[in-house]
Amino acid sequence: MKLTDLRQGEKAKVLSLFGGANFVCKVKNMGITEECFIEVLKNDGRGPLIIKQDGSKIVIGRMMASRIEVEKL
Repeated sequence: MKLTDLRQGEKAKVLSLFGGANFVCKVKNMGITEECFIEVLKNDGRGPLIIKQDGSKIVIGRMMASRIEVEKL
């Protein structure tokens, strides 16, 4: 499932990042890596998502979030 499929309050483990080297580097620099755990703080179906990872809030665009595969916990 994609990160964009998660609803507010749901938690997940990141399985993989789909994209080129620049995309993967940018996402990892934001703190989102494979095997990390996240919680969705805001996903209203449009615009960016706000997620929490290791105590940090991260704002990520919907297009980028759609390229992150997660496993819902």
